Amino acid sequence: MSRSREPVRAVLFDCMGTLLTLDRPVPRLRRELRERAGIEVGEAAARAALAAEIDYYRAHHDEGRDRASLVALRRRCAAVLRAALPGGESAPLEAVTSALLAALRFRAFPDAASDCSIAWSVPSAVPTCARAYATT
Repeated sequence: MSRSREPVRAVLFDCMGTLLTLDRPVPRLRRELRERAGIEVGEAAARAALAAEIDYYRAHHDEGRDRASLVALRRRCAAVLRAALPGGESAPLEAVTSALLAALRFRAFPDAASDCSIAWSVPSAVPTCARAYATT
Protein backbone atom coordinates (compact mmCIF):
# COMPACT_ATOMS: atom_id res chain seq x y z
CA MET A 1 0.00 0.00 0.00
CA SER A 2 1.49 3.35 -0.99
CA ARG A 3 0.93 6.42 1.13
CA SER A 4 0.54 9.88 -0.20
CA ARG A 5 3.21 12.38 0.74
CA GLU A 6 0.56 15.11 0.80
CA PRO A 7 -0.09 16.51 4.28
CA VAL A 8 -3.52 15.93 5.74
CA ARG A 9 -5.40 19.22 5.36
CA ALA A 10 -8.63 18.26 7.10
CA VAL A 11 -10.27 15.47 8.99
CA LEU A 12 -14.05 15.48 9.06
CA PHE A 13 -16.11 13.83 11.75
CA ASP A 14 -19.78 12.99 11.44
CA CYS A 15 -20.57 13.64 15.09
CA MET A 16 -24.32 14.19 14.88
CA GLY A 17 -26.16 11.76 17.10
CA THR A 18 -23.00 10.18 18.49
CA LEU A 19 -21.02 13.02 20.04
CA LEU A 20 -23.20 16.05 19.28
CA THR A 21 -26.89 16.81 19.33
CA LEU A 22 -28.90 19.65 17.87
CA ASP A 23 -29.81 21.92 20.77
CA ARG A 24 -33.51 22.93 20.70
CA PRO A 25 -33.64 24.56 17.27
CA VAL A 26 -37.39 25.23 17.07
CA PRO A 27 -37.62 27.96 19.75
CA ARG A 28 -34.49 29.60 18.35
CA LEU A 29 -35.82 29.39 14.81
CA ARG A 30 -39.09 31.05 15.81
CA ARG A 31 -37.24 33.88 17.55
CA GLU A 32 -34.72 34.36 14.75
CA LEU A 33 -37.42 34.37 12.06
CA ARG A 34 -39.36 36.98 14.01
CA GLU A 35 -36.30 39.18 14.59
CA ARG A 36 -34.53 38.80 11.24
CA ALA A 37 -37.34 38.16 8.76
CA GLY A 38 -40.43 39.57 10.46
CA ILE A 39 -42.18 36.19 10.35
CA GLU A 40 -44.35 35.04 13.26
CA VAL A 41 -44.69 31.28 13.16
CA GLY A 42 -46.11 28.80 15.62
CA GLU A 43 -44.17 25.92 17.09
CA ALA A 44 -45.80 23.21 14.94
CA ALA A 45 -45.23 25.18 11.72
CA ALA A 46 -41.61 25.91 12.64
CA ARG A 47 -41.02 22.25 13.49
CA ALA A 48 -42.52 21.10 10.17
CA ALA A 49 -40.54 23.65 8.15
CA LEU A 50 -37.33 22.68 9.92
CA ALA A 51 -38.05 19.00 9.24
CA ALA A 52 -38.42 19.83 5.53
CA GLU A 53 -35.10 21.70 5.60
CA ILE A 54 -33.36 18.82 7.39
CA ASP A 55 -34.71 16.33 4.84
CA TYR A 56 -33.36 18.50 2.03
CA TYR A 57 -30.00 18.94 3.76
CA ARG A 58 -29.62 15.20 4.32
CA ALA A 59 -30.22 14.54 0.63
CA HIS A 60 -27.79 17.27 -0.51
CA HIS A 61 -25.20 17.74 2.26
CA ASP A 62 -22.36 16.42 0.14
CA GLU A 63 -22.81 19.31 -2.30
CA GLY A 64 -21.17 21.70 0.18
CA ARG A 65 -17.51 21.03 -0.59
CA ASP A 66 -15.99 24.53 -0.57
CA ARG A 67 -16.96 28.03 0.56
CA ALA A 68 -19.00 28.91 -2.55
CA SER A 69 -20.86 25.60 -2.74
CA LEU A 70 -21.54 25.71 1.01
CA VAL A 71 -23.06 29.19 0.70
CA ALA A 72 -25.21 27.95 -2.19
CA LEU A 73 -26.30 24.87 -0.21
CA ARG A 74 -27.26 27.01 2.77
CA ARG A 75 -29.35 29.28 0.53
CA ARG A 76 -31.15 26.27 -0.98
CA CYS A 77 -31.81 24.88 2.50
CA ALA A 78 -33.21 28.25 3.58
CA ALA A 79 -35.37 28.36 0.44
CA VAL A 80 -36.85 24.98 1.39
CA LEU A 81 -37.48 26.25 4.92
CA ARG A 82 -39.06 29.47 3.62
CA ALA A 83 -41.35 27.57 1.23
CA ALA A 84 -42.55 25.38 4.09
CA LEU A 85 -43.38 28.32 6.37
CA PRO A 86 -46.90 29.75 6.32
CA GLY A 87 -46.48 33.25 4.88
CA GLY A 88 -42.76 32.69 4.40
CA GLU A 89 -42.66 33.14 0.64
CA SER A 90 -42.49 36.93 0.96
CA ALA A 91 -39.57 36.93 3.41
CA PRO A 92 -36.16 37.88 2.00
CA LEU A 93 -34.08 34.75 1.43
CA GLU A 94 -31.01 36.30 3.07
CA ALA A 95 -33.01 36.99 6.26
CA VAL A 96 -34.35 33.43 6.33
CA THR A 97 -30.86 32.05 5.68
CA SER A 98 -29.36 34.03 8.57
CA ALA A 99 -32.27 33.03 10.83
CA LEU A 100 -31.76 29.35 9.99
CA LEU A 101 -28.02 29.47 10.62
CA ALA A 102 -28.49 31.35 13.90
CA ALA A 103 -31.03 28.76 15.07
CA LEU A 104 -28.75 25.77 14.57
CA ARG A 105 -26.60 25.18 17.65
CA PHE A 106 -25.01 21.93 18.69
CA ARG A 107 -23.92 20.61 22.05
CA ALA A 108 -21.88 17.63 23.06
CA PHE A 109 -23.54 14.78 24.84
CA PRO A 110 -22.39 14.78 28.49
CA ASP A 111 -20.45 11.55 28.07
CA ALA A 112 -18.75 12.70 24.84
CA ALA A 113 -16.36 15.32 26.25
CA SER A 114 -13.46 12.94 26.73
CA ASP A 115 -14.12 11.28 23.37
CA CYS A 116 -13.91 14.69 21.68
CA SER A 117 -10.70 15.82 23.35
CA ILE A 118 -8.46 14.29 20.68
CA ALA A 119 -10.38 15.90 17.82
CA TRP A 120 -10.45 19.27 19.49
CA SER A 121 -6.72 19.19 20.13
CA VAL A 122 -5.93 19.02 16.40
CA PRO A 123 -5.45 22.70 15.42
CA SER A 124 -7.31 22.48 12.12
CA ALA A 125 -9.97 19.97 13.17
CA VAL A 126 -13.41 21.02 12.04
CA PRO A 127 -13.50 24.58 13.41
CA THR A 128 -17.31 24.78 13.24
CA CYS A 129 -17.73 21.66 15.37
CA ALA A 130 -15.08 22.84 17.78
CA ARG A 131 -16.94 26.13 18.25
CA ALA A 132 -20.19 24.24 18.73
CA TYR A 133 -18.55 22.01 21.33
CA ALA A 134 -17.10 25.01 23.14
CA THR A 135 -20.60 26.40 23.72
CA THR A 136 -21.61 23.52 25.97
